[in-house]
Amino acid sequence: MYGSDRVFLDAIRSLRGSGAAVEVILPGHGRLAEHLRADSVPVRTADFPILRRSLLAPRPLAALAAQAWSTVRGLAASIRSMAPDVVYVNTITLPHWLAAGRKARVGVICHVHELDQLPGPLASVLLSPLLLADRLIVNSQATQRYVRSRLPGVGSRASLVYNGFDMAATLPPPPSFGRRRRLLLVGRLSPRKGQDVAIEALSLLVQRGHDVVLELVGDTFDGYQWYEAGLRRQAASLGLADRVEFTGYRTDTSSAYAKADVILVPSTLESFGNVAVEGLAAGRPVLATAVGGLPEIVEDGVNGILFPPGDAAALAAGVGHLLSDPAKAAVMGAHGARAVRARFGKDRFAQGISAAVASVSRGTVREVAPQVPSPTRR
Repeated sequence: MYGSDRVFLDAIRSLRGSGAAVEVILPGHGRLAEHLRADSVPVRTADFPILRRSLLAPRPLAALAAQAWSTVRGLAASIRSMAPDVVYVNTITLPHWLAAGRKARVGVICHVHELDQLPGPLASVLLSPLLLADRLIVNSQATQRYVRSRLPGVGSRASLVYNGFDMAATLPPPPSFGRRRRLLLVGRLSPRKGQDVAIEALSLLVQRGHDVVLELVGDTFDGYQWYEAGLRRQAASLGLADRVEFTGYRTDTSSAYAKADVILVPSTLESFGNVAVEGLAAGRPVLATAVGGLPEIVEDGVNGILFPPGDAAALAAGVGHLLSDPAKAAVMGAHGARAVRARFGKDRFAQGISAAVASVSRGTVREVAPQVPSPTRR
């Protein structure tokens, strides 16, 4: 389970907590289905397309378009058989469900987690099914701007609901900053997450005399095993094999955050940035790229440091600055822990999701008050 799966699970729990009866349809069995069944949520599976990046080529897209009508007709029949008030679609990669909900004359919501770097015309085509939704939920101002830039007509339908997190009421202890300093990067092993940049920055830090290790928590999607192999080769070629720890996928990352001194988020693009919130919630300063929704979470110089994507030298400089001044790093972490508790709690998320879904009933849309925007950058 990755970010959007976890947010989907939280959304289902929020809706049930508000009194809604929920039934979930998934394309297959997996960790998400196991969690839902553990919560006694009715789950069924069905065969429907998922718009993956591998399909973004003329021939696969043509084949998908040729099957679209029959797919939509079948999904609409399934919707009618369940007679719901609202169809909640968790991602823009399931456009057939948006069309099916419209065909079945049911209120349709799409939760948009995606922020991509596709060429303008292609992005507009891929986002165009959102025109069929009565309401959009976006996870950041950056995602909202992206959707509005490609589909100006949907602006009034978009509700901003930041992801929500369970956080202890008491603030966590500061990082220990022992003899060997620990950096942590949590996320699937993927070029977009920037693990290669983190390893390059680690090499620069070691060259400058810092005794530091990097823990990589996460695994790959099927077909991306080549990237993990490349990361291992990179670490070995830089003499860092004993300083880069590949600890794989974890359902609970709290112990990893507790052991870390500094959290890294060197992604090339993030629509929101769950790891940045989790790192701050753990009382750790976060170094993140100034892309997507990350600047809505990390305040440069206040609770962390922002740097340009792909810039290992800037990342190393920022980490080195914090490692050389543990007191300042601890202050940053404490500031961040307080800020995220005020802005990204589960209650605020639940209220936003429930209000957005309640605003849509069989195609009738009512206004939803937006969430409080992120603070003005300093």
